[in-house]
Amino acid sequence: MRAVILNNLGNAQLGLRQLEAAQASLEEALGIYRRLEHHAGEGAVLNNLGACWEARSERDKACLSYTQALVASAQADDRRGQAITEGHIRRLIEQSAAGDRSVEACRAAFGE
Repeated sequence: MRAVILNNLGNAQLGLRQLEAAQASLEEALGIYRRLEHHAGEGAVLNNLGACWEARSERDKACLSYTQALVASAQADDRRGQAITEGHIRRLIEQSAAGDRSVEACRAAFGE
């Protein structure tokens, strides 16, 4: 499946710090998973996309990706995916200063 390959490619590109290429691969994979309504795949890609945004120091976009991943994982009843995403969200919240508006979406996901 093309979406799986693109997600893996994007993850590898992310590891190599090829951030623009990673983002492009991940966004293409995300589009495919969304068209297929494959929520578990969507959640996995959104987690990787969140990591890409974090690598670019765009915490607000990372939080948005992670909160969307949490919803997609819940729709797929993917408890492992939910746990991974919750870990990303908690880490971002813990690393942020009090009143940091860039992580508002993350705080809202946990009702904080």
